Amino acid sequence: PAELTAFLDLLRRLRGEGRIVILITRKLAEARAVADRITVLRDGRVVAQTTPAESSESELARLMIGELITVPKSKPPAGVGSTTLLEIKNLTYRNSGVTILDGISLKLNAGVITGVAGVDGNGQVELVEVLAGARRANAGTFQIVDGASETAIAVIPQDRDLDGLILDMQLWENLLLAKPLRARVSRNGWIDVASARDLCREVLASFRIRAAGPEAKASSLSGENRQRLEVARALTQKPRVLVAHNVTRGLDLAATSEVHRILIKFAADGGAVLLISSDLDELLAIATRLFVISRGQIRETDPSDRSPEKLGLMMAGRWAD
Repeated sequence: PAELTAFLDLLRRLRGEGRIVILITRKLAEARAVADRITVLRDGRVVAQTTPAESSESELARLMIGELITVPKSKPPAGVGSTTLLEIKNLTYRNSGVTILDGISLKLNAGVITGVAGVDGNGQVELVEVLAGARRANAGTFQIVDGASETAIAVIPQDRDLDGLILDMQLWENLLLAKPLRARVSRNGWIDVASARDLCREVLASFRIRAAGPEAKASSLSGENRQRLEVARALTQKPRVLVAHNVTRGLDLAATSEVHRILIKFAADGGAVLLISSDLDELLAIATRLFVISRGQIRETDPSDRSPEKLGLMMAGRWAD
């Protein structure tokens, strides 16, 4: 928050010096806070030209996506919010002698979206990769409390092109990168390609992924549909716990709302979500519990005091302020 305030002040100073500033953003509050004129684009076309005084955030949202999609805040279903599915105890990770994760402890409960806010580079990537099994922690543990198998955790990494998908592979092949889905269409150690393609067709239809078919390469999908494929692959595994890192980065308002709806439904059905995001608005909108990570340490926020100023101090590691 402090960095954003300083950045917007810089834009105002440049304007005051007589310079021309064009700010391209999907953050409606930023646009209204700093812009003199606002141009709205949809599907590559100008659909409106207005000013902050003449338009509200909801009106701008309608112009951007054609309709306003509202997503209710996540609320734990009765009787399940206290059931712990995943418990992380004193998780510590070091790389080249540098401590990146410093004794993280966290419980993920059924029916709850647990958010983690923080400036990129404070251990979020390493936490996700440890939970995914891509890195080994130096100390501490994490485990599914109710005794479910290791496949009870599904992870959606933040970089869909580098870590989430193999762009030169076909869609059905990308789907089978998940071990539970690969097992579902395998017979005696061999993959039944016809069954794999049928499964892929079902997934494409269920999650409204626009693609030529299971044989299309992942590189042929738009960024939004690649993200949908990542989410679809994770949920089709039927996990108990979902770990999602910057899952809506780069998506427009409509696609973001759809992903939020999916996460909220997953939690409402009794799953546990760990949503790690650099987007404070997103976390404040849908997370039931909110933690802040700074320099590899984590603290829970007070639900009654989640002002941008307070969260900004916590992101800077000033827990006591």
